[in-house]
Amino acid sequence: MSILQGAPTPSPTPDTEKKHKIMKEDGRFASAIPKTAPQENSQTSPTPSPFSLHEMIIAMQKQIDSMSQRLSLLSTLQEKCHNLELKCQQLEEALVKTNEEFYEEHQKLYDKTRDTFLRHQCLIHCSKWEFSAPEIDSSYWEARGMSHDEILGAESLLENFPQMAQEMRRGVGEDVEIFLHFDDGSPAFGEMFPHDDTLIPHWEEFADALEKYKVPPRWFEDGYSSLKIINVEMPEEVINLLDAATGWRNLGFETLHFGNNNFGRRGLEWALKLLQGNNSALDEFILSRNSITDEDMDFVEQLCDAVK
Repeated sequence: MSILQGAPTPSPTPDTEKKHKIMKEDGRFASAIPKTAPQENSQTSPTPSPFSLHEMIIAMQKQIDSMSQRLSLLSTLQEKCHNLELKCQQLEEALVKTNEEFYEEHQKLYDKTRDTFLRHQCLIHCSKWEFSAPEIDSSYWEARGMSHDEILGAESLLENFPQMAQEMRRGVGEDVEIFLHFDDGSPAFGEMFPHDDTLIPHWEEFADALEKYKVPPRWFEDGYSSLKIINVEMPEEVINLLDAATGWRNLGFETLHFGNNNFGRRGLEWALKLLQGNNSALDEFILSRNSITDEDMDFVEQLCDAVK
């Protein structure tokens, strides 16, 4: 047992305290005294984390799963929005198509009603109509030196006149094809039937029916209307009758065909008026085997301009 152990620590004297105070103020005493670092307790353990590593992994996995679910939901919503846009576009296209179809059906119904009304009006005015041109006996053509085949062609032409007049007055059948032609039985294009004054009453009936002709019937979608005069001579007197009947009116003809008519400059003038008047509906214009002189070239240029 040490002699110093348990010995009382001497109390500082006033001089000692004064000396220590002076040395502290001077700063030398503080730097001279070694500083003793606090001793660490080797048995002290680090502060434990409130969550273990396994629990942190589980929590992060839950967050990842939650974000995946949200992304999946967002993707589903985007897909639904895209599908809705497609359906809206389809509905819009269907609505446009329905409107167009409705307009077309409405227009067809309007045209059909109008044409039916005009046809009924024509039937009312023409119910008592009869073809008044006198018949021409075959002996008349024999006296003119015609062959048997030519006489048959003349009789067929004379049957054509009342048939075509009835066609124009009453709108018989699906198509309205006004077709006057002469067929002498030749294998080629056929010869032209020469004009005879006995045909004037027949031309007058034809021109009167043409004047009353309004619009072709449209009961069939593929309805067709045409005016064709082939292998029949048409002198100026006949042209004047037809011109007075048609004028500049739009008769709705889709085809105009004049072939081998010898109708000269007057005929070209009438054909030009028909072409210009029917230009909106016309699909085909044929002028064949009708001689054109140098003096008629101005009409040819006008015909070409009208076709354009």
